[in-house]
Amino acid sequence: ELGWSRAEISGAFTVALLVSGLAAIHVGRFVDRQGGRLPLGLGALAGAALLVAWALNHSLIGFYVIWFLMGLVQAVALWTPAMAVVVSLAKQPLRVITGITFITGFTATVFLPLSDLLITQLGWRGALLVLAALEACAGLLALWHFAGSAPPPPK
Repeated sequence: ELGWSRAEISGAFTVALLVSGLAAIHVGRFVDRQGGRLPLGLGALAGAALLVAWALNHSLIGFYVIWFLMGLVQAVALWTPAMAVVVSLAKQPLRVITGITFITGFTATVFLPLSDLLITQLGWRGALLVLAALEACAGLLALWHFAGSAPPPPK
């Protein structure tokens, strides 16, 4: 639809992976000092905002900026901060980590067909907006759930 090549699109995803990897070091240090609760919630909300930006975008440069920022969000709101929160809060971390691993492994089984259905019914831009709404709900739920809980003591 936008006339971009596969290489141009893949380049943006590659940028996100590189940014995520580089930012993960700093995010890890922050999580060690302050805990991962706030990054998880705010990262999910930032991810939702970026999905909306992607749905509204028409520019290749904008697409790259969005995916650069998505890389930051990936570092802030995915696996590492989630595990830090679980380990600091759970009474049985191994059991909870096993459950999270199972659930995250199962997400592709749910979201691939869901995304396909949304794209078929609403187009790719509409699908992104629905996914953004789901992401925003997850972020708000995380912020609400962790409200008032103290971060782990500094190491």
